[in-house]
Amino acid sequence: MLQTTAIRERTMKMPCFFNDQSDYEDRCAMNDCCDCCCCGRRGVTGARGATGPTGPTGPTGTGATGATGPTGPTGPTGPTGPTGPTGTGAAGATGPTGPTGPTGPTGPTGPTGTGAAGATGPTGPTGPTGPTGPTGTGATGATGPTGPTGPTGPTGATGSTGLTGTPGSVVNGLYVYNFAEQQVEPGDPVTFDQAPIPTLPVLGMSFISPSSIQFTLPGVYHVTYTALPQTANTTLALFLDNTEIPGSRYTAPSASESVNGMGFFILTAGQVPTLLTLRNVDNQQDANLQDGQQPNTVNASIFVQAIET
Repeated sequence: MLQTTAIRERTMKMPCFFNDQSDYEDRCAMNDCCDCCCCGRRGVTGARGATGPTGPTGPTGTGATGATGPTGPTGPTGPTGPTGPTGTGAAGATGPTGPTGPTGPTGPTGPTGTGAAGATGPTGPTGPTGPTGPTGTGATGATGPTGPTGPTGPTGATGSTGLTGTPGSVVNGLYVYNFAEQQVEPGDPVTFDQAPIPTLPVLGMSFISPSSIQFTLPGVYHVTYTALPQTANTTLALFLDNTEIPGSRYTAPSASESVNGMGFFILTAGQVPTLLTLRNVDNQQDANLQDGQQPNTVNASIFVQAIET
C-alpha cells in the first residue's frame, strides 16, 4: 500500500508525452511511468547489468599551467674542455733585469802561445857541494892464494887437574815395582812395595815411598811403565807434580791385557825438584791390580832413565 502511494506521487509529477513517442518509450524503459502510461505497476528492480566498455578518452584539459617547482640540486662538474687557442694579444712589457748569477767554473787552459822564445839569461852562481852518495855494492873480489905454512909454535903449559867426580854417579837409571794387590781409585797414584833397583844412590833421582820418584837435577828423561789391571779399559798416565806428561796416557782394551806406556820430558833448573807419579785417569772406574798366580809376580812397574843431565 505504501509503495503504491509512492508510485502515484511520483507519477503525478510526470506529464504524459504522447506527442513524442521516443520519450514515452524511454520513460517506460526506465519504469518511470506516469498516470497515463499503460505500463502498469513498476516491478522489482532487476540485477545490475555488466559494466560497459570504457569510453573514448576525452579531450585534453586546458587548465592553467601549474607553478614552477623548486630548483634541483647542482649536478656534478663536467669534464674539462679542450684548451682554447693561444691568445693573440700584444706582448707584455719586458720585466726588470734579474740579479747576476754565480761565477761559472774556470774553462780549460788555452793552447800554448807560439811566440818566439826569450833570450837565455846569465848563468847563476855555483851551488854548494852535495852530500856523499852511498857506498857501492859491487861483488867482493876473489880470495887470494893461501900463503905458506908458518913454523910450529912452542908447546903450551899443562892445564890444571879437573874436579874429582861424585862416587857412584855413573848410575843413570831407576826401577821400582809392585807385588801386592791394590785398588787404585780415579785420580790416585799406583803404589810400589818393592825397594828400588839399584839400591845405591842414583844421580838426580830417588824413590819416595810409596808412589813417587823425585828429580833434583835438570836433564832429559825417558820413562816406561807397565800395569796388569783386572778391568777392561783401565787408563793410566804419568804426572810431574799435578801436570800430566803429554803422550804418556795408555789404556788396556780388555781385562786380559796389560797397560804398557812411556813418557819423555825435559826438566830445567827452575823445574826441580819435582815428583813423578803413575795415576789412574779413568773417571768411571777403579784400576784393580791383582796379585799374580805365582809368588813374586809383578803387577805394576816404572823404569826411569836419565838420557842427559
